[in-house]
Amino acid sequence: MKVEAAVEAKENAEAGPKPVSALEAEVGITVLLGSSAPWIGIVKHRFTDFQVHEVALDGQVAHLTDLTSVPPDTTKPPADAAEPAAASVDAGAADAGDKGKEQLDDDAEAEAERLAKEEQAETEARAALVQLLGDEQTARVFDWMHQTKAEQVERTKQLATSSSSSSSPADQPPQDDNGGRGGWRGRGGRGGRGGRGGRGGRGGGGRDAGIVEYKELKLAPSDDKSQRTEVHKAFRVHFEGFLDTKTQDDSVVVMVVGRADRRGARPAGTGGRSDAANQRKRQWPTCWGDYLQFVLYKENKDTTAAVGLLAKFTNARASRFSYAGTKDKRGVTTQHMTIYHMRAEQLRGLNAKLYGMRVGNFSYVSQQLRLGDLFGNRFSVVLREVSASEEEINHSLTELKRTGFVNYYGLQRFGTGSVATHRVGIALLQGQWKEAADLILQPRTGEEQECESARKYWAETGDINGTLRKLPRQLFIERLLLQGYQKMGKTQHLAAFQTLPRNLRMLYPHSYQSYVWNCMASERVRKYGADKPVVGDLVLLDTKGRDIGEPVDEVDDKMGEEGEEEEIDNAEDANAPKYSVKVLTEEDLPNYTIYDVVLPLPGCQIRFPENEIGAAYQRTLAEQGLSVSTFNHKVRDFRLPGSYRRLLGKPIDLEWEFMYCDNPNADLLPTDLDKLEGKAPLPSQGLTTGRHRAVKVSFTLGSSSYATMLLREMMKQDSSVDVQKRLYVAQREKQTTTA
Repeated sequence: MKVEAAVEAKENAEAGPKPVSALEAEVGITVLLGSSAPWIGIVKHRFTDFQVHEVALDGQVAHLTDLTSVPPDTTKPPADAAEPAAASVDAGAADAGDKGKEQLDDDAEAEAERLAKEEQAETEARAALVQLLGDEQTARVFDWMHQTKAEQVERTKQLATSSSSSSSPADQPPQDDNGGRGGWRGRGGRGGRGGRGGRGGRGGGGRDAGIVEYKELKLAPSDDKSQRTEVHKAFRVHFEGFLDTKTQDDSVVVMVVGRADRRGARPAGTGGRSDAANQRKRQWPTCWGDYLQFVLYKENKDTTAAVGLLAKFTNARASRFSYAGTKDKRGVTTQHMTIYHMRAEQLRGLNAKLYGMRVGNFSYVSQQLRLGDLFGNRFSVVLREVSASEEEINHSLTELKRTGFVNYYGLQRFGTGSVATHRVGIALLQGQWKEAADLILQPRTGEEQECESARKYWAETGDINGTLRKLPRQLFIERLLLQGYQKMGKTQHLAAFQTLPRNLRMLYPHSYQSYVWNCMASERVRKYGADKPVVGDLVLLDTKGRDIGEPVDEVDDKMGEEGEEEEIDNAEDANAPKYSVKVLTEEDLPNYTIYDVVLPLPGCQIRFPENEIGAAYQRTLAEQGLSVSTFNHKVRDFRLPGSYRRLLGKPIDLEWEFMYCDNPNADLLPTDLDKLEGKAPLPSQGLTTGRHRAVKVSFTLGSSSYATMLLREMMKQDSSVDVQKRLYVAQREKQTTTA
């Protein structure tokens, strides 16, 4: 396989922009494969030109094909089922008595099981705290906790007595999913007192309507921050929804944030469940799985915004919706989603309200979707105003099908601003907290006037409140960071960062890992070519030492709601290496191909190649004042184990066809919704003549590969949005002058 540097490929071309821009080079994207000539094609001229269908782990491609059907409720009796014409009163009473006895037996058994689980949970919680705090401190915690629980029980009795004498149950306001918990993560809930940083919600009000203020428990001071962090984590795991912690003067302070179970501790990971949630669980048909699965179809919306709308219209928390990965905003995408204990009828009714979105293909399943639960995505992309002949394009795509592409992390991994996210990641890994914050907040070139004005005001005044008033909505990370300073103090740079949702904090060091990987991939291709493995390369093995062929799972920096602790912790675990690696020897080389070769994302648990690329990793880290030990960071948030990623990507089922039309803005690719609504076939399909030529390319990629990097290799063109805009303008001007 012939390998060419990107600049060299472009120097041999007659026209068009250089295939490597400063932005691509800045994040390590510098080489191309193959010998085909560069050509121009406009990407995403219309958002319908870029369509993505998620591919599940079992190979099922997500398509929206049904908006109305819902699974039957098999718990209801058939319509033609008749009641017995007559029945003996005595027999009925006896039957009722038997059922009542059975119910009592079931209740007693359930209560015994619950008590056993709670006792086991407290035993586990006590053991975890003893390891961190010692016997004496742990005993203080549980004595205080049991006293607090007794006070809660007494307070509940007083409220019940007062309530029964003043109003009937019908007078009480209903509770939703947050009822009784008081929005303890900082958002006031209906029917609760309002927790940390929150306010009492509707029906909850203040202290007199719910739980009283309880004394806080201050533990012995400790100057070991990592130990305090582990204590915080232990309380989140074992007492979620009841107790929470904060740090004050180097001491961990324990506080009450909700109602206790009978014994205070909860089985790890269960959290606090409201009465409404318990009722919903009891009413859920046992013949169904616990989760409603559906297909989300969206146009020109990012995944988190779409989930936010679904949550708003269903009056549910966004965290109840789960999915395998985020999808592009600029395009039409379909993907599977799950939600816990929601009936299909409730979601189906939203289709009349949603704009640019639809939900359908409902089913009930037993397993929740989680990040990474997908094989990949099926792409259908229309490239307009193509500059090359059909013969040249056929050659380019045939070569791509045979050789693949360098499996770079695309530019979107590094942000769209003039300050790349990996630069912030370097500062965080170096422990330069103020520098990292300055990189996020400082003035930048090329932004809108409103953004530029707010950044300039911050740089000149350091006025947090004034800057927050000036910040436009789209600078949401900057807003969250300034709010962190507002809460923690203007000089508390690390503490301010730690107020960000964890997925946003980790976006920056993950970006640096991706930057290093890109640089090393370019170095590997330049040094050894891209046609075969060499001695010292790495290949993946499973835990039993056998070769594997599956794509490597990658962390998805999902943009989630603040406080989604469980989801975020799972995402962190996903970044740990899942496989062992084998270092190739001379004897191994005949057994492997270049498509087996992997490179590591740097971390404290990975292995470097044992050739010149391994040395290049060390040099690259040293240039930023980092080393392998840096990734075993003293701040747990930035402790990175590392992972592995295949050097080359290869499209699956790559297909293409040419299209011609006279209208440059014609719809060329029908969507799932077009097909559902029975729209006539698009007039451009099947035409072989016209002033405007396009090519439709369809292919499947693994979950961690970027379609933009495949298109870059296919056309030998820069992948940045700015270059695509310039190409579009230049090509339209050319069409105008030749018309």
